[in-house]
Amino acid sequence: MFRNYLKTAFRNLWKFRSYTLINILGLAIGVACVLLILLYVRSELSYDRFHENRDRIYRLTMEATNPQTRETMQRAVGPYRLAEEMKPDLSDFTLIRFAVQDRELIELGDEIFTEEHFAFVDPAALQVFHFPLLSGDPETALDNPFSVVLSESAARKYFKDANPVGKALTIREQP
Repeated sequence: MFRNYLKTAFRNLWKFRSYTLINILGLAIGVACVLLILLYVRSELSYDRFHENRDRIYRLTMEATNPQTRETMQRAVGPYRLAEEMKPDLSDFTLIRFAVQDRELIELGDEIFTEEHFAFVDPAALQVFHFPLLSGDPETALDNPFSVVLSESAARKYFKDANPVGKALTIREQP
């Protein structure tokens, strides 16, 4: 009985090939869209979830409209004075400023490296954002104005297999 149902189904699929193709393509596109949406939602919900106080970390954004083009831009920047005005209204307020340079020249001895997306941060950054450190104390890592925190790949790039703690890097001025 079940075999007859399958035979009839395949005969109808073969007889109406164009409809079969449209249905299979629609089903494939639908499944692909659902999978992509699920991957996107999973990525968004798991983004930076390793920080201890993730429920208390907020990002201040500014929306500005260009008067000539009427184009609206949203950026994660804001006037410093705004943060100063917000301090009295918020308890346990920690201001962290990030300055990201598109390109920096790093000098180590005779070698010069070009680094893309180099970031400067306030010393409180490692007290709010809990990135795992291979070496050093996150409470004091950025206390000195001339201190730096390197990723493992950057330390390997600059210092090869040598221990980078206590070594000096120079950030050169862009011409």
